[in-house]
Amino acid sequence: MMSKLIVAALAALLLAGGPALALEPLSGVQIKQMLSDRTFQVRYQGGSTYLIYFSPAGKVKGLLAQEGFITKVVKTGSWDIREQDALCVKYIRRSTTHRRLKMKCGKIVPQGNNVFNRYDEQGKLHAIFTFVGQGNRVPE
Repeated sequence: MMSKLIVAALAALLLAGGPALALEPLSGVQIKQMLSDRTFQVRYQGGSTYLIYFSPAGKVKGLLAQEGFITKVVKTGSWDIREQDALCVKYIRRSTTHRRLKMKCGKIVPQGNNVFNRYDEQGKLHAIFTFVGQGNRVPE
């Protein structure tokens, strides 16, 4: 009786497309290929969405997008790959009222259809990257 249940469970898994597989984080080389000379819409868990360009020279430039409009909150800084294949972005966030220096590191995990999740150092989802296009697409 037990062997019939196991066979039935395996058959059900095969018919359903098999068990879900956890996607693996990208390697440092893969992250560089994914980001270099490309622009992404980056939606942070806190609710902010930026349009960010990652230059091949390791520079970043971004503008805050509010309800489809670009505002004058600007991010400039640098990006690189650190130990354990973590993407680290160091930037100065400037607005009309303040300037702030930040650095964030985390793993990049592909989600399909040019969408990538970035997880912070504690393993929590920090941001969702959606590919916008090749080259710098951030307005001046």
